[in-house]
Amino acid sequence: MKLCDICKKKPATVQFTQIINNEVKKLNLCEECAEKMGLFSDFFTTAGGTLLSPFLKGLSEFFEEEIRCKGCGLSLSEFQETGKFGCSACYETFKTQIKGLLKRLHGSLTHKGKTPKIPKESIEDRIKKLEEELKEAVRKEEYERAAVLRDKIRELKKKK
Repeated sequence: MKLCDICKKKPATVQFTQIINNEVKKLNLCEECAEKMGLFSDFFTTAGGTLLSPFLKGLSEFFEEEIRCKGCGLSLSEFQETGKFGCSACYETFKTQIKGLLKRLHGSLTHKGKTPKIPKESIEDRIKKLEEELKEAVRKEEYERAAVLRDKIRELKKKK
């Protein structure tokens, strides 16, 4: 088992990986050192007003390379201080630094919006209407349309 890269005493149970310009830097940490760096900070109760700064500040001292946004000139350390980007290009510039954090905070790297719930009566009515349309499509030998209607009915029945 690997030892912590910081204290060199305890077993490393946390691995932090950073990729900058296709260069991979890894940091193996014990729980105590990871906590001191802010990796386990409670993002939602930080007094500084930003959710990101405790986590990002702890990492900066171990990764010396200063990254700057080509659009606005914002540095990684400035971003860590404020938790705010300076322009739209910052999202691309700092994407490797925030990817893991976003996944941890939001559970995913892609936005999955909420869909409004349809009342059950409305689902039942919609299914009946689609079933009538399906019968009509089959009667008219519109089989492609019938297949689409059949799939819609199946989806609605799953939501019941």
